[in-house]
Amino acid sequence: VVESTAKIFNIETREFSTGPTRYPNGGSTMSTAAAYAGVNKDLRENKILVNAGLRYSFASLSAAFVPNSFYELPFDEIDFSNGALSGSIGLIFRPDSSWQFNVSLGSGYRSPNVDDFGKVREKNGLVIVPNDFLQPEYAYSADLNIHKWFLDQRIQINATGFYTLLQNAIVPRDYALNGDDSLFVEGEMARIQTNVNAQSAVVWGYYLGGKVQITKNLNAQINYNFTYGQETEGDLPMAHIPPVFGSASATYNTGRFRASLGSLFNGSKVLERYGPGSTDNLIEGLETGTPGWWTLNTTSSYYIGDAIEVQFAVDNILDKHYKTFASAISAPGRNFIISLRATF
Repeated sequence: VVESTAKIFNIETREFSTGPTRYPNGGSTMSTAAAYAGVNKDLRENKILVNAGLRYSFASLSAAFVPNSFYELPFDEIDFSNGALSGSIGLIFRPDSSWQFNVSLGSGYRSPNVDDFGKVREKNGLVIVPNDFLQPEYAYSADLNIHKWFLDQRIQINATGFYTLLQNAIVPRDYALNGDDSLFVEGEMARIQTNVNAQSAVVWGYYLGGKVQITKNLNAQINYNFTYGQETEGDLPMAHIPPVFGSASATYNTGRFRASLGSLFNGSKVLERYGPGSTDNLIEGLETGTPGWWTLNTTSSYYIGDAIEVQFAVDNILDKHYKTFASAISAPGRNFIISLRATF
């Protein structure tokens, strides 16, 4: 159940008045139910493991819109219900102790929620308004994961690739409300958009990771992630797709004492890869997009006895200024963390 109210306070008259609500002003409810069945089977003396599952999901939603002076919708309520069957099948293959392959195929289903159907939000000169014609999203995916160990498992390499086809992907698009393409919001005109179902979209990417046990007490690891999303209708980039990101670190551990030095990094995202609308928050980037960044961080801890742990950390040692993708807030600069933890 979602109830949404809003008030506007006039600082001159000191009076309150009714304002436009974020969600349906007449209230809304959403219910979901699901049933799942699965099976696992070991084959060839644990060298092959097969798992499969089926799930039926059902969702219903109702929302009411009371007429107001800010905008006029062509409907006063939304009543929606839908169900779908989805499933997956996976295979784990271990030819020997140094290799493991994971393969899976699956389908997914997501029913639009109150936020998708009934949201009113102004951001960066664009205003999202409700609609009553959304349909569920469907996803069909495949992925492959490979593990490889070397030198008595002192070195591990991990690689994953995935591909997902989205049908009826919910995306924002320019829209006209009663013949108007803009609304007057908080003293300014904002371009109207609404969520619609795109014909289809693809999302694919990969993950690369590695870990090395250098000595008994020292290890190092690194990981790298890449994701690409594209709508096939209009050949537009998808929103919510982050730039490349990852981390690298080295850790020294003697049991009582542990220390690590590491880096977090994000690649740049060029203007051409931003999704339509305001979701990716282009206004917080530069004229060319979002610049890449990296930080250097350290953390250490020491156990006094078996029950008390002293921790010390320094984040963003080089005091770099950056914003994470789509964020409107600058990340913290150099900061020191000291903590004491006791276990009884």
